[in-house]
Amino acid sequence: MSRSLPSWVLLLIALLGMAILAALTFANLRFTEGARDANAFLPRWAGAHAWLMQQRSPYHPQTSLSAQTILYGRAADLALGEDQALFAQPLPVMAFYAGVGLLDYPIGRAVWMTLLEVALPLSAWLAIRLAGGRWPLALAAAMMTLSVAWSPGVRAIVDGSAAPLALVLSLASLSLAQRRMDWAAGAVLALVMVDPLPALMLSIAVSLWAIANGHSRLPAAALGAGVLLVAVSLVLLPGWPIEWLRQLAGSVGLGTGAPAHSDWPILQPGLLPELVLGVLLLSSLWSWWPRPGGGNRMLLWTAAFTLVLADGLRLLVTGRASLVYLLPAVVLILGVVGQRARRGGTWPGVIGIILVALVSWMPALLSPGGGAFGPTGAAIGLLVGAFGLLWFRWWVIRGAELLAFTGEAGHLG
Repeated sequence: MSRSLPSWVLLLIALLGMAILAALTFANLRFTEGARDANAFLPRWAGAHAWLMQQRSPYHPQTSLSAQTILYGRAADLALGEDQALFAQPLPVMAFYAGVGLLDYPIGRAVWMTLLEVALPLSAWLAIRLAGGRWPLALAAAMMTLSVAWSPGVRAIVDGSAAPLALVLSLASLSLAQRRMDWAAGAVLALVMVDPLPALMLSIAVSLWAIANGHSRLPAAALGAGVLLVAVSLVLLPGWPIEWLRQLAGSVGLGTGAPAHSDWPILQPGLLPELVLGVLLLSSLWSWWPRPGGGNRMLLWTAAFTLVLADGLRLLVTGRASLVYLLPAVVLILGVVGQRARRGGTWPGVIGIILVALVSWMPALLSPGGGAFGPTGAAIGLLVGAFGLLWFRWWVIRGAELLAFTGEAGHLG
């Protein structure tokens, strides 16, 4: 029978964890104090700060002007394509930024970066547990390190993207569903709205899986929590849906004098954007089709495939993708690689992690400016992730039929 750790050991671990978080926040603060870069966090912080500290709507023009002043020392010049820093999110998203909105911008951004630095390795750990394989401790630690050290992770942290937080909430919801804690799983799933597009698609996918597999309370809880959040937000700011729609229009240059986003892939001439959109939607419907059984690994597969498709849809519409959502796909694919190469010990997994890290940093290594993946590179990354997941699905089904597939299939060591 295992014994719990002594209280002094737990206290020491807690103090060590607090010291690490404090050190991370201090290091982040050193960066944010001198940074004047356009980023995803600033408009959301400005909206929360204006609402909580100045009793002003996050959608008010003065709110975005305050954010523009932080960036440029003046109002943004729309003719130059400068960032308008609009709070273009549904009001319930404000709940996630309320804490940092009470702080000044540099310290608020530093705290948010620390939160993301915790969310990413926690996401990797949850994905490994959900995958059901037995990962050696060293390899699991390497995967958790990869989550913050590969290019999508670093860029998401610096940008203050909501994607890492949405990812960890998504996987936490699946983990709760795995334990049949359906009410809690549904409530956490509703919180994924911090990144609205993946939240919508993932909610549909997980709800269909839940209904087909006897977890009917999960979608009910998710719907109830979502309705409650929207209802509270309407009480606090009754007109926010109209203001939000105006902000969305402003973010694409409608009615503001800003140039329209003619470089968005979805607006390009020809039938290719519409064809890609059709493939994404059909792929979503196929992956969401209710299939009783399949276990938790297939639930993770459905969620991973949905997140890749959601990122692809965002890329198609805006020309940008948060490749952080590829993390569950990487975990599942490396699990199958480890199964097929058991005699190699942990080396297949180690080599796979190193390759993922190197490929993710390839644009920075090969270009003098250290650029990120452009739309073409991001599309290739998402396609590789999608085809890798399809290969994973084929291997699991084939293994189940021919080799009496068990949970040991994900063994990497």
